[in-house]
Formats: sequence, C-alpha cells, structure tokens
Amino acid sequence: FSLAEVLIALSITAFALLALVGVLPEGLRSLQNAQRQEAEARIVQQVAALHQLQSWDATLSENDLDFDANGAPAQSWSTDAVYRARAELTDSVPLPNESTASPYLRRLRIRIINQVAGGSFDNTAQYREKWVTLVNLDKVVSTTTQAVSTSSNQSTGTSLNP
Repeated sequence: FSLAEVLIALSITAFALLALVGVLPEGLRSLQNAQRQEAEARIVQQVAALHQLQSWDATLSENDLDFDANGAPAQSWSTDAVYRARAELTDSVPLPNESTASPYLRRLRIRIINQVAGGSFDNTAQYREKWVTLVNLDKVVSTTTQAVSTSSNQSTGTSLNP
C-alpha cells in the first residue's frame, strides 16, 4: 500500500471512531435514565404494597422511606440510601360517569426524590410524583359474596316452594 492509501484509510477509521465516541454520552444518559425509572417502579410497587396490606380504616402517617439505587429498602442511616419516598393516602376521586367517589377506592400519592442529588419534597422540580389507586379487597369480596349468596338463596327458595 502506498502512503496516500494508508492515510486515507486511517482518516476514515478516525472519523468513524470519533462518531462512535460522540454518541457514547447520550447512550450513558439513556442507561442512567432507564435505571432510575426501574428503581422508581420498584419503589412505587413496594410502597403501594405496604399501604395495601394495612387495615383499610387505618390512617397511615406521612412517613419517609429510604431505598437504595436499585429500589430496594435501605436503612435511613445507611450510606446506601439513594432515594427517599413519601406517601400520602387520600380519598378516591369519582370514576367516569359517577357523581361520588367509591368508598372502596383510595388514591396513594407517592413522591420520590434522589437524596444524593440533594432533592427536596418542597420543590416540585426535584421530585417525581406517582399516583396509585388502592382497592379495599375485603369489602369488595364480602359485598360480592353477599350478593352471590343472596341471589342463590332466592333461587333456591323459589325452587323449593311450589
């Protein structure tokens, strides 16, 4: 190969590598964003499950829960605590085409901040907000069971009485 051919090949290779290096920061940002979203999804699932397991009549205080970078629970004093979640339980809003809210539904507002980045619950730009609807399964199941037993009693009663 002549010197001119080698220089052309090297310049093409350098241009291609430069383009790949230019795309690298955006790829890393996308990866970090995906990891953050995955951790937040785990946090929302855990906080919602914690509230769903509580008695429906219990009013849980607004407390902060700490989580690590993967969204797993962490001790508040631990250096692994990256995220902090604050949950607020409210009454449900009416469903579409309904005038009143269902007594079997509640809304859970979960705010998540990144403690490492110095997030604050006071600044809306620094936390992410998620809403979850909780269902009172005990009441729904008992109401459904009562309705089924009532209708079966009525049908049994009519079949036994001539």
